[in-house]
Amino acid sequence: MQHSASNQELIEAARSLIVARYKPDFHHIGCALRARSGRMFRAVHVEAYVGRLTVCAEAIAIGMAAAEGEADIETIVALDRDGNIVAPCGMCRELIADYSNNASVLLANGAVVPVLELLPHKYERQQEVDCQQKADQWGDNEMDFLTPEQRSDAVAEILATLALRVINRNKAASQNPEDQNDQPGCPT
Repeated sequence: MQHSASNQELIEAARSLIVARYKPDFHHIGCALRARSGRMFRAVHVEAYVGRLTVCAEAIAIGMAAAEGEADIETIVALDRDGNIVAPCGMCRELIADYSNNASVLLANGAVVPVLELLPHKYERQQEVDCQQKADQWGDNEMDFLTPEQRSDAVAEILATLALRVINRNKAASQNPEDQNDQPGCPT
């Protein structure tokens, strides 16, 4: 079975990105997603020597789309450096479903499946926690009020936000070299 022409375009977008940006030990997965508006977003994963700091390409692509107000995902695909379609990891399945539980995921052999089919018994929060209010109440550096799952979600959101800031900073710097901020350290 082959993918449709529009899905093949998405696959080729991810493939061309990872071919161009592959870097051993840093970037070996490329992702492309199409929002319901038709806009496409591409990203590579960001590897770190400390595994917990690694951010998947799907998460970065979703963050880029969300930053542009395009978080309603229609279709998403990830490819390895050899151009093979790879299924999203469990965390990415959760993230895709959180942003668009009716998104389609492209898999090898032409398969197109709803994300919830890849994620039986999806995690659902029992109650929403206003993290800023709790942080103010408990102190800025304490997350004891969060469950382990919520703590993990908060850390993932912080990492995705930082990755987006780096991407946007690099994008702005490449468009306006004279406006570059020469200060080292994390983007603000």
